[in-house]
Amino acid sequence: GLLSILMLVQIIISLLLISGFNEIVVRDIGLLGLAVSIWLQSSSSNK
Repeated sequence: GLLSILMLVQIIISLLLISGFNEIVVRDIGLLGLAVSIWLQSSSSNK
């Protein structure tokens, strides 16, 4: 739910700060964001 999304965001931010915004990390975060958005759409359609 919402808590898991917030935890994901915190992990992503911490990874960004550690890596110093590497291109590979940014690409992986884009893929993560895409997966999260798809998961949100599927979970909202199930309700």
